Amino acid sequence: MKPKNIILVTITATIILLACCSQQPVFGQKFEVGIFGGTSYYMGDLNPEPIDQFANARIPALGVFGRYNMNEHLSLKLGFNYGSIEGNDADSEYDVLGNGDIYHFETDIAEAAIQLDINFLPFVAGDPTSLYTPYVFGGISGFYFDPVPKRERGGTIDVITDDSHWHVDEFDENNNPPSYSNFNLGINFGMGMKFHVTNNITGGLEWGLRYTGTDYLDEVSMQGNPKNNDWYSFAGISFTIKFKDRSGAVCPPNFL
Repeated sequence: MKPKNIILVTITATIILLACCSQQPVFGQKFEVGIFGGTSYYMGDLNPEPIDQFANARIPALGVFGRYNMNEHLSLKLGFNYGSIEGNDADSEYDVLGNGDIYHFETDIAEAAIQLDINFLPFVAGDPTSLYTPYVFGGISGFYFDPVPKRERGGTIDVITDDSHWHVDEFDENNNPPSYSNFNLGINFGMGMKFHVTNNITGGLEWGLRYTGTDYLDEVSMQGNPKNNDWYSFAGISFTIKFKDRSGAVCPPNFL
């Protein structure tokens, strides 16, 4: 399914669920706090095969988050994630440096994100009768990045300290390279699985994509495809502890 279709399905399902559940008393207002561990990877000009990038992802990522379960089907999550991404033009169609040298980049990603989870099955954290549920999510993020460009020549990789990796058309009238903000926003969406562990612990698997508002995660724009912005992703496993619990009513049990 294309990203635009995923976003459309997520928004439509959210509207329907909210319309239903807003007519009911809130179910067991439960708060959870959790930790996330997994990997992060990049999709952009230097990554012609995103699926291979995901399969070979090896850079560790960590995160912490809080989750508020509005009812059996909807959860609101606020998280902070930290990871790194990297790439090079060895296998891409672009020769960034224009002389046969291999261009590399790497950058840390520090992210704050808020998302809405939509559970396909009724799920109550800590309830042994709620064994698992798949879910989709959508949200927004703000993140910080600071790419380090590198050059590989003769098997040696060095940091590029001049402006040689910029396209000639990107310099302004004063011969300055392009400037961009190290802070940016992203649209988050993805899918996952929540599962019961104990009466106080819930496990989860999640794969999330971030469509960003920048083409400079890799510090490559006109040397690649300036029409497409860069993406990054977090994928991994999480565990939460139930923090607070109140009782109440539920959305109609046969709604989904």
